[in-house]
Amino acid sequence: MAERAVIEAFRQHYSGFPKGEIKDSESPDFMVESIGIELIEFQRGTARKFEESCKAICKAVEVRVAQSIVVSQFYVAVHWKSDIEPIRKTEIQSFAGSIIKALCTIPQPFSGNFQLGYKILNQSGLDGHINLISVYSTPNHNIQCYPMLSAWTGLSSIQLNAQITKKEAKVIAYRQAVGSIWLLIYSGTDNLASFATLMPWSERTKPNTAFDKVFYFDVSANKIDELK
Repeated sequence: MAERAVIEAFRQHYSGFPKGEIKDSESPDFMVESIGIELIEFQRGTARKFEESCKAICKAVEVRVAQSIVVSQFYVAVHWKSDIEPIRKTEIQSFAGSIIKALCTIPQPFSGNFQLGYKILNQSGLDGHINLISVYSTPNHNIQCYPMLSAWTGLSSIQLNAQITKKEAKVIAYRQAVGSIWLLIYSGTDNLASFATLMPWSERTKPNTAFDKVFYFDVSANKIDELK
């Protein structure tokens, strides 16, 4: 999801957003009247690289099944274990083959949904990487394979402050060009590694930062928390 789309959505859902035109900038990312707005997307550790590996494996599953003589009209949700090391490119086809091996254990024909759990995953050599494979019959579509991360991260004060720290050093330079500087931390885009749930207020501390305002914006829920 492009940053322009994020800030436009933020503007739509934050009543205190200034009325002026949103202008592209570089330092900070956007200018609105005399306010500079810097954006940063929350990322879970190495999860983005891992997510890309998972997507590549699922795509390889789709291609290989489509090229086979097996007619498989499935929607496959692969629930990967979270925050493990990225899978090497040389392993992608091997993982795809193991997933197809697991799919071949599903009794045919079937309708509705079917879940492949520990026993099948263990036999297919996938139990160390995948928690569950959910398969849904889709009579009118060929196989679609989609990666899922098994758990969302609870975004704590420590993690929020880590995001702020990444941008803190730039505030002094920004102030030479703007009257006020905001930081918008966002999550919940189409990148699975970006999904997070904000911890309750009782478990958060107010960030100590030179930014005038700090927001957390859950794009998927259009939910805004003003942290400062």
